[in-house]
Amino acid sequence: MTKDVAGEKGSFSGKDYQDPPPEPLFDATELGRWSFYRALIAEFIATLLFLYVTVMTVIGYKNQTDPTLNPDQCAGVGVLGIAWAFGGMIFILVYCTAGISGGHINPAVTFGLFLARKVTLVRAVMYMVAQCLGAICGVALVKSFQSSYYTRYGGGANGLSHGYSIGTGVAAEIIGTFVLVYTVFSATDPKRSARDSHVPVLAPLPIGFAVFIVHLATIPITGTGINPARSLGAAIIYNKDQAWDHHWIFWVGPFAGAALAAFYHQFVLRAGAVKALGSFRSQSHFAEFRMINIPRDIKVPSPKPTRGRLSGHINPAVTFGLFLARKVTLVRAVMYMVAQCLGAICGVALVKSFQSSYYTRYGGGANGLSHGYSIGTGVAAEIIGTFVLVYTVFSATDPKRSARDSHVPVLAPLPIGFAVFIVHLATIPITGTGINPARSLGAAIIYNKDQAWDHHWIFWVGPFAGAALAAFYHQFVLRAGAVKALGSFRSQSHV
Repeated sequence: MTKDVAGEKGSFSGKDYQDPPPEPLFDATELGRWSFYRALIAEFIATLLFLYVTVMTVIGYKNQTDPTLNPDQCAGVGVLGIAWAFGGMIFILVYCTAGISGGHINPAVTFGLFLARKVTLVRAVMYMVAQCLGAICGVALVKSFQSSYYTRYGGGANGLSHGYSIGTGVAAEIIGTFVLVYTVFSATDPKRSARDSHVPVLAPLPIGFAVFIVHLATIPITGTGINPARSLGAAIIYNKDQAWDHHWIFWVGPFAGAALAAFYHQFVLRAGAVKALGSFRSQSHFAEFRMINIPRDIKVPSPKPTRGRLSGHINPAVTFGLFLARKVTLVRAVMYMVAQCLGAICGVALVKSFQSSYYTRYGGGANGLSHGYSIGTGVAAEIIGTFVLVYTVFSATDPKRSARDSHVPVLAPLPIGFAVFIVHLATIPITGTGINPARSLGAAIIYNKDQAWDHHWIFWVGPFAGAALAAFYHQFVLRAGAVKALGSFRSQSHV
């Protein structure tokens, strides 16, 4: 990231970040560079390793849970372990190859980056060829080492599961790939340092987590493609009818999802970010910019509401807590909550539209107070759970963290995500875990049965109370104490 600063008053001229220029559609000079072929080799080997490890995991799981061989159905790694294998391998391989080829390892990712003019047509096509060849070789290795198990347990091939329609399968692949490619764009965005300087990012980590989460959601539907090379390699080596039935889904879905993600990031988010950044610069708040972008400047920010920088709330309780701490304006807070609730309703509606019978049969994901627990227990679970989440949000994004804990670098989304994870482990048996009024409202409106509305108030009162307590604790207890300690430290002139 670069900053251009002019004048003694600190006014901006030029950009505080630098976008790489768009790649040309066709660049024949690439064909004469060793770095180009080295990148192709990296994509080939990475995709080979990806398919080898992940398909081995799938075959091993099916072997361990085969009732004719092993009566213990809990012996395998389970769907969770399979999802970890896919997500973990992507994290490792993107980390290892990002500096050489960009670490695409997926034709859909390459296609999305091509549409955004991040790679040339020649590089995009050759990457896809290398990825598909690597996938074929990776699955061939699995078959060569354990041929009987490979054939018996389906060869790790993708397919539409029984009971799901073609539309559901296509939608699962489109949305799953959208999540992945959108994460790729966001994690590698050159404007991230300017926009979210308090959130340093290790790009392979959120990308790997995106793959992990998508697998958890879509393994029961399609076995999770979201990577045409992965689907093609398994289909070619297994080469039975069930591997080719509906195989087109695993090309159309991922490419459509990648195109949507490229459009959303490049033409919606980035266009809006340019306007917001221009408005921010026009205010000439250079001192505030320095405080944000130079972590060791320990100046305490004023309580004036922050404009245009805080986003990624995804939860009315988080927005409410940040509003109480004067991090967002009232207008922004209200509009964020409306957008979050509408998004939740539409998200659950999509689930119901694609698998209506399963959705209705299994409760629609609606929150409710579990049998045997009192209302007080439910409210307490929501208050404390939301307190943990919002307190983590405040702590992870605190601009004083770098000055106070310079030896503890923080990747803000990581502790926030783990807070959500831990709270769910503790409170799913009690309330199904709300801690997000939009999530609870969306499920209740679409499911719309009595059990979804019984005690629904708990999932608003609890989270908002927990958010208010977290805001008070962080702003008036922890931060006030930190300011006094810092003042005492400065008074001793120990700079």
